[in-house]
Amino acid sequence: MQYQTEPRLIITHVFPTSQLYRTRTVAVGATINTINGEPVKTIEEFRAVFKRHSDAEFVTITVSDNFARTSDNIMVALPFKQVVQDEIRLSRSFGYVLSGLAKELLAIQDVQKNRVM
Repeated sequence: MQYQTEPRLIITHVFPTSQLYRTRTVAVGATINTINGEPVKTIEEFRAVFKRHSDAEFVTITVSDNFARTSDNIMVALPFKQVVQDEIRLSRSFGYVLSGLAKELLAIQDVQKNRVM
């Protein structure tokens, strides 16, 4: 453990047509620092924050640019419900299975939608 560093969340993919891609502000290789103002360093923390903010209108993500090193505070705000809904389309287009988190958030949105009706 002598050379072990703190965990970090690195963006490894940004799917074309995703909400994040459309912003053109965050690139592959960026480090995620916060989600909705809460620090995240592990995938478990990332998932927990998303669940806690499942009723939010927007999800804000703050990242560090690890390539150009232009900023440690690039912030982007994405429409939360659309980000979650896009997972269905993106998983079909790019051939991946929906994550447990995506399924949970979609179910939460269905419940919220049914309350409104």
